[in-house]
Formats: sequence, C-alpha cells, structure tokens
Amino acid sequence: MPPIPEAELFAFANSRLGGDNLTIELQGPSIEDLREVSGVLQKAMAGYQGLYDIEDSFERSTEELELELKPAATNLGVTAQQLASQVRQAFFGAEAQKIQRGRDDINF
Repeated sequence: MPPIPEAELFAFANSRLGGDNLTIELQGPSIEDLREVSGVLQKAMAGYQGLYDIEDSFERSTEELELELKPAATNLGVTAQQLASQVRQAFFGAEAQKIQRGRDDINF
C-alpha cells in the first residue's frame, strides 16, 4: 500500500466468520471533503478484481463536536464535565425535577 498523504490512521479489518470483509473509516473536519474522498476511493476500489458491494455509510454518519476548555476556564475551576453537561442541556434540555405519580414519572 503506498503512503496516503494526510492520513492519520489507515486500518484493514477482516472477519472470516461473516460480516464486512473490508472496512475503511475516513475521518476529517469537513463532511463535504469526506464525501469527495469517499467517491474517489470507491472508484479506485472498484478497479480491483474481487471487490464488490462497495458502499459508504454517510446516511448513518453524524457530525461530531470536539470541545476543549481554554486555559482561563480551567483557572476559574470550570471542568470538562461541566462543559459537556451544559452543551447537552442546550441540545436536549434539562430536567429540573421528577415527581412520581403512581407508576408514572412527571418531569419538570
């Protein structure tokens, strides 16, 4: 395999008991770039005898946010757990109180 410029990790997976015979995971900061590279890679792989059912899983992919605390936040006592909790609450809301009524829970 020739070197792949800018690749941080390139791995092959093989399972003799079923499942995917070859899985390649692409990671990068831009979904558009990943779609383009995936298309180029699929076309290149289609040229090899014995490879078939070549597909991508972009329909199932999700974007990921990577958050990092600034040094000033750390100095003020803010933790990564607090940051993660606040971001989660911004997306999904926060539960202030839970009251049990019979077998049901009522969330506030």
